[in-house]
Amino acid sequence: MGACSGSDEVDSSSGGLADLVGGRSADEPVDDDPSDGRDEAGSTASGEIDWVDADDGWQEGFLAVPLDHDDPDGPTIDVAVVRHAAEDPERRIGPLLINPGGPGAAGIEYAYYGELIFDEEIVERFDIVGFDPRGVGDSSNVTCGDDEFMDDFTAADPVPDSPEESAQVQTLIEEYAANCEAESSELLPYLDTVSTAKDMDLIRQALGDDQITYLGFSYGTFLGATYLELFGEHTRAAVLDGAYSRSLTPLEMTQGQAAGFEHTLDAFLSWCQRETCDYSGSDDPEAALFGLLGSIDARPLPTDDERDLTVGLAWTGLIQALYGEALWPGLDQALAEALQQKDGSGLLALADQYNNRSLDGSYDSSGPAFISISCMDSEGTDDLDASSIAAQVVAAAPRIGPVFTAMPGPCDYWPVVADAPTGPWSAPDAPPVIVVATTGDPATPYEWGVRAAEELETATLITVEGDSHTAYWGGNSCVDDAIDIYLLELVMPDEGTRC
Repeated sequence: MGACSGSDEVDSSSGGLADLVGGRSADEPVDDDPSDGRDEAGSTASGEIDWVDADDGWQEGFLAVPLDHDDPDGPTIDVAVVRHAAEDPERRIGPLLINPGGPGAAGIEYAYYGELIFDEEIVERFDIVGFDPRGVGDSSNVTCGDDEFMDDFTAADPVPDSPEESAQVQTLIEEYAANCEAESSELLPYLDTVSTAKDMDLIRQALGDDQITYLGFSYGTFLGATYLELFGEHTRAAVLDGAYSRSLTPLEMTQGQAAGFEHTLDAFLSWCQRETCDYSGSDDPEAALFGLLGSIDARPLPTDDERDLTVGLAWTGLIQALYGEALWPGLDQALAEALQQKDGSGLLALADQYNNRSLDGSYDSSGPAFISISCMDSEGTDDLDASSIAAQVVAAAPRIGPVFTAMPGPCDYWPVVADAPTGPWSAPDAPPVIVVATTGDPATPYEWGVRAAEELETATLITVEGDSHTAYWGGNSCVDDAIDIYLLELVMPDEGTRC
């Protein structure tokens, strides 16, 4: 649980770039002899992107980047990139790079949606650029088991209530880490955010621009702040929406996110009380919800798929819908189907959306990439008291806390030792930056954004009132207008701006 993404309402099941020009999966070897300058995917080791024209003004291609940036002449991997050229080239500002979060969300697909949603002048004056980070999507990607294994893993009970269940879940978690090592051992040591930030700067160079403008959501703010630290002078402007700090401890991360979803759950239940939700009617919506989860735990529900809705999948569907208020009516309908018709199809569809499981039963790379990047970016937990952390998380979030803490995760069995930088952000060479924090954001709590804005020397905070994860493009014209003006004119919002 607890993935951070700015794209939770975007259908990520379509084929994307790989359907058009071909990509490389993790079980294919990296290019350890780049002397010919070109591989079958169309990338070049010379720092160029061999663009292929696609529909509606888009271009697609691959950039070869070092697997290990400390060994720039060694093996390379591919990073998939797309761009939509500024429609008014005489007034072109430069490239606008977008990252939707995750970690593990596909930036290419999100860029396609962004081109449709952006204000017209943004599209006229910027090249809209999307890329799948290393390990993700159409770039050289990570895999951690086949689709059948992923079905078993995602269906597991996050809060086992018997020794037998605990043993089964433990086996799945250890097998997940072992699968990642067996299938993606070459990639795993280099699936860290610093390496991706360095890839971004190689993209900038390949685009031929001295500076980029950057827009990142959720984990995309972590990537953006890393880029600002390393390449502040190559950044024209940056928006970090749903931000959080690298200085957060494992306890603060887990406790903050569990408490954030607990708060949003309360907001959903209050909304149900006001709106008289279909699943609960005039009864207590909290009692109806947790009564349903208990019954599913005892007996999974049938669905219109060959799979049953387990309590693990039911929890995932609930968490997915808590990412945004726009999803609450659909959650109400799914809960009503489960309670009144004994049909778990609606909750299963929400869980599949969270897990990026397509209708054909296949999973994309987002789940393995999320875990792999998170493990490589996290500080070690060997010296931490897991039982103490769990107790503090459950005290802050008694209903959702156990879902976050009852069992260990694959990072506890990770085959690679992480050595990521820690501590507060510092990017004194960065331009003025906007940080956006939403008061009721469940995945990146408001206090995390406040801390990130305080640490980044050039940042100004925009506070957004709401209960959704991230704010830009979410229907709040106040924050949309402030960000658009900044992106186009470099005019910062006033200190203390609230939307």
